[in-house]
Amino acid sequence: MLKKDLDDNENLLSGWIVKGNAAFNTEKKDTIAVILKFPEEPNSDIRAFVRSHGLRFNSFRQEWYGNAYRIEELKTSLGKIKYNLEEIRG
Repeated sequence: MLKKDLDDNENLLSGWIVKGNAAFNTEKKDTIAVILKFPEEPNSDIRAFVRSHGLRFNSFRQEWYGNAYRIEELKTSLGKIKYNLEEIRG
């Protein structure tokens, strides 16, 4: 059914592409490059939460890095946990 809809209306796919690109660009604009370090290894819930904000773990450097989504939510949610967050401005 979807294929038929796409075949019958070529503007449908074009509209999806435009909307997808707009959403991607908005999300990309709402990120900031960061390095996040903990003095000791955080528990699995915290690790999962940090991953959900777009960060990956560098086992060699023992730090989290990447383009973080919703940085203020990340900082607030980490609360009283000891950490060092460095924002990388280009």
